[in-house]
Amino acid sequence: MDITTLAFLSFVAISLLIYYLLPQKTKWCFLVFVSLFFVAIKDYRAIVFIFASSVSVFYSAKCFQNSQYDFVNKKRKTILVLTLVFNIGILFCVKYLEPIINIFYRSFSSTKGVFLFDNLIVPLGISYYTLQIVSYLLDVYWGRIEAETNYGKILLFTCYFPQMIQGPISRYGELSGEFFKEHKFNIDNLKFGLQLMLWGFFKKLVIADKIAGIVDRTFDLNTENGSTIVVGLVCYGIQLYCDFGGGIDVVRGVSECFDIRIAENFCQPYFSKSLGEFWRRWHITLGSWMKDYVFYPLSLSKPMTSFKRSLKKKISRTTVNRIQIAICDIVVFLLVGYWHGSGSIFWGWGLYNGIILAISALLVDFYANCRKKLNITSESKIWSLVFIARTLVIVTLGWAFDCANSAWEALGYIKNIFTVTPTYFSSSFDAVNANEIMAILPFCLVVLAVSIIKENGINVREKINKLPYFVKVIIWVALIEVIACFGRPLGEVGFMYANF
Repeated sequence: MDITTLAFLSFVAISLLIYYLLPQKTKWCFLVFVSLFFVAIKDYRAIVFIFASSVSVFYSAKCFQNSQYDFVNKKRKTILVLTLVFNIGILFCVKYLEPIINIFYRSFSSTKGVFLFDNLIVPLGISYYTLQIVSYLLDVYWGRIEAETNYGKILLFTCYFPQMIQGPISRYGELSGEFFKEHKFNIDNLKFGLQLMLWGFFKKLVIADKIAGIVDRTFDLNTENGSTIVVGLVCYGIQLYCDFGGGIDVVRGVSECFDIRIAENFCQPYFSKSLGEFWRRWHITLGSWMKDYVFYPLSLSKPMTSFKRSLKKKISRTTVNRIQIAICDIVVFLLVGYWHGSGSIFWGWGLYNGIILAISALLVDFYANCRKKLNITSESKIWSLVFIARTLVIVTLGWAFDCANSAWEALGYIKNIFTVTPTYFSSSFDAVNANEIMAILPFCLVVLAVSIIKENGINVREKINKLPYFVKVIIWVALIEVIACFGRPLGEVGFMYANF
């Protein structure tokens, strides 16, 4: 049941009706049932994985807190490691074991094109909920939060259906307050939730799905021509933002209808002045998760501490700290790449971003001196635009790893961009035509305008809510008409990050 289908919208509507008719104490129990039912519609076998993960984490967390048994207290670290291996092992097996085994099987098999494993089950949302329950387990282990005593609440945290589709990756300490507060019907929740869903569908159906055709054609044409690749990468950046960001808006809107606020995942990333800032604004919850549960633990680990201690005998403490940050950045982005998939393009993407951030960490003094000599200040609007443009170039080149079939092909794309030929600018026009651009451009400008308003600290929905009633009606009816007239039909194309 894709979230762009009428079946999903009907499912949400019926669930909301029942939800607000139930007593307060049973509302969260109903959400557990609805969420499991939603997962079962996709594939009922996935429920087994959800129960296995949630049960293991629930009882392990209970062992970490107020244990009556001394042997359990002495084995806290062992319990933690075993539980982490169990849950991360499940994720690895269902997402990465099949392609790895098939590669080896095809290498040694005389039967070409035959796979040893094919179409193994990949549980809905396993990439998202695995990171969520790992964060809960580690938070309890480190004493950041108390262990939950009610298994049903951990089960809800694991399988809450809106975030099973697209994310975001939530923390139990934040989401539990939303789940178990008093939920009374409020027309504003429903209104704002539906508005956010409409905005998400607008970005997805009107922009992302329309521009996808241009992206596909550019990479089907002569990708040895640099301008063609540039057109494809720029369009892909718009497509991905509107698709992924639109999907997050839809699931946040659905959740808001249930009076449950889940984390925002995007904060105008294309206005970032550095690559590091870009990734703090793009897929915010994944970046925050990696920072708290990989970057900091890795930087404080015994091997890293020993490594730093040995380096301090040869170079300054400041340089050692920057080398540490550089190493951790590369490791984090390699893991983020691998979290997305097992192909070489994901490793390449991780190395591309990790190495650039590592170089930035190592050359921070050099950059600071250059700014000082050029009289560059953070208040300068011109230099801010220059830094934003520089970041856009770096990010756009990085999208080559998303659009290519392998890391080497992506590097070939980047090389061709900087290889000027006599036909450099001509063949890019084969991928697009003026009518397509004129049809999509006004809607892209609307998204840009909204992003600029939000970047200036203005809450767009609250601003619209203060307008006269007839103006609000015109705005939202116009948005519905645009989606109906210019968007692809509901359910025709799913979200790029759905069922991840």
